[in-house]
Amino acid sequence: MSNGFKQRKNNKQLIQQLTQQDFLWEGVERLFSVTKSSARDVRSYLVSRMNYIAADNLKGLCTPGHSCKENGKLLLTTILKQ
Repeated sequence: MSNGFKQRKNNKQLIQQLTQQDFLWEGVERLFSVTKSSARDVRSYLVSRMNYIAADNLKGLCTPGHSCKENGKLLLTTILKQ
């Protein structure tokens, strides 16, 4: 696990960050009924279908009623090439 800190046994900053994350996830679960596990599952689902999502977005880009931005096309094309 990497949270931007070098892993050491007595890393107070890492311990503080992990404690804050736990506190925030408890709030998210209480307020929105979203668990850390379900958020992880949704992220996994979206990442595994990223190419399909990008292709669908690219298809809809520059059609009537939608914006046509070159940087959007470039980004979506880059995702599709990965």
